[in-house]
Amino acid sequence: MSAEEYEKIPDLNAAEFQRFCDRVADQAQARGRDETALTDLLKD
Repeated sequence: MSAEEYEKIPDLNAAEFQRFCDRVADQAQARGRDETALTDLLKD
């Protein structure tokens, strides 16, 4: 692995995590979840 490839890893990981978050958000929205539901879940 070149130094250039190694330096790209954090950006790739960040992009992968963002795609994951977007998928989870899409699934939650499809199930009728919103910020109010999240607030209720996190009250404890």
